[in-house]
Amino acid sequence: MKNYRDNYFGSILDPIHGDIKLSEIEKWCIAQPIFSRLRNVKQNTFLYYVFPSANHTRFEHSIGVMHVAGKIFDACKENYATGKMKNEKYSKLPSTFYDLEVLGSLEPLFYQELRLAALLHDIGHGPMSHLFDDFGISESSLFNIIEKEPLLIKYKIGFAQLIEKQGKVEHEILSCAFILMLIHELKHISKMDPDKFTSSSKKMIQKISAERIIKMLEPEFIGLNDEIKDKNGTDYTTFFSRIVTAFPIDADRMDYLLRDSYFSGVTYGIYDITRIYASLQAKRISKSNKVFLAFRESGLDSILRFIQSRTHLYNQVYFHKTNRAANTMLSFATATKKGKQKLLNNCLSLNQLRSFYIKNGDEYFLNETVPAKLISPGYEEDVLKELLTRKLFKRVYEIKIVLVGAKNKTGKKITNITNGINLQLKQLTAKGIYSVADNFKNETFKDSNKNILIAKKNKGTKKYEFIEDWKLAGREFNLSDIEVWMVRIYVRRTFHNPGEYKIIRKQVLDLVKPEIEKLEQIEIDDLKSKK
Repeated sequence: MKNYRDNYFGSILDPIHGDIKLSEIEKWCIAQPIFSRLRNVKQNTFLYYVFPSANHTRFEHSIGVMHVAGKIFDACKENYATGKMKNEKYSKLPSTFYDLEVLGSLEPLFYQELRLAALLHDIGHGPMSHLFDDFGISESSLFNIIEKEPLLIKYKIGFAQLIEKQGKVEHEILSCAFILMLIHELKHISKMDPDKFTSSSKKMIQKISAERIIKMLEPEFIGLNDEIKDKNGTDYTTFFSRIVTAFPIDADRMDYLLRDSYFSGVTYGIYDITRIYASLQAKRISKSNKVFLAFRESGLDSILRFIQSRTHLYNQVYFHKTNRAANTMLSFATATKKGKQKLLNNCLSLNQLRSFYIKNGDEYFLNETVPAKLISPGYEEDVLKELLTRKLFKRVYEIKIVLVGAKNKTGKKITNITNGINLQLKQLTAKGIYSVADNFKNETFKDSNKNILIAKKNKGTKKYEFIEDWKLAGREFNLSDIEVWMVRIYVRRTFHNPGEYKIIRKQVLDLVKPEIEKLEQIEIDDLKSKK
């Protein structure tokens, strides 16, 4: 019997993962303009202003995520087989974990759909990272398109539910729409061009379900009828979705930590990916008849290092004052149009949406679309020109606030104080002083409420027991439960010498002194409350 992995005969040489194998279907998707445009969307927007080699894009990141997702699946299979053999030799106990071989003939299909979900997870990402979401498309305009598109209309309730959950139309929603479109076109081309794909690929294309791919990315999407179940009715939705995106380990994070570190020229995001693969297992919960992704306690030190690496990368790279200054300038330059201008509201069809995305890479968007559509004449126009020529805002104040334990209310307080500072700073515009406050958050246990299990061996029975709360995984995890906020105040470089700068800096800080004192008191109060 032919091994279905023989169908993965394409090859891409990647600096992070080495030789990445591709199926014909994946090669076709990568070649489509709606995906290949990701070559022009940087992974980290302005990070190259600080680290010149950080020009990597969401194109190679998406291929890396696809590769890692497949490796996680393989690791779960291999680790089960290894554990089973050890049990037979030493403990004579049945395995606590789940054998993915049960999938049988469904494995090639689910494996391909998993890799496609990982490959296409960022296909709806607009230019300039998350800033574009504020200027993309309104809910009403998107629903006008959905109601006109036969391909989308049956999923209207699902799209509505996602928008309600996210509060606006974010890139994940557009990813779902583009996936439905792309898989539809794949099936159509396979049918119309008999010589386009090999016979095994054509059979796979007939079976592939866009609904299952979307379910792996958005498991709560309502109205997806195709289920990720085996012949026994066991549900794999949670297992596959947690492979692509979940706390603390997922294919998305596993790729971007290594990739961002490599191209930035730093070592903060480096971790032992091989050891993490070795700790992964599938686990079926009989009560719910669902399969979950699990981590054995033997790999917890490597997982802790992974979490810490992510934190260090945020603190030292993404939080960098120059990187944040550039992002703040773009937000400042488009502030007047924010909430008022939607670039995609004139699009009447999914094809028109696709055309806009294909045309607007980062460079085109920043140099053509932003000046033409999102900038008001005057100082906003000047700030954009200064951003493009790297005459960046100068930092006049900075505070790093580290919160321990429960943090939600305190985080909202920091945001409210920052908003208050910005309201105050607007008064200085009349004096020719342009200043803005920026805050940026890194939460160590972000998304930790996802369904992932930690397998800890009972010393008495020698059997694994499963917990969901990561803070119970060990004291080190509990101590790592922090939230880091970086708040900075910047000023535009309208000064010509150090003397003028000192005068402007004093005016800015004197104006918002009460708010700064509130910020500085927050960490003190948080530490007191934890004693």
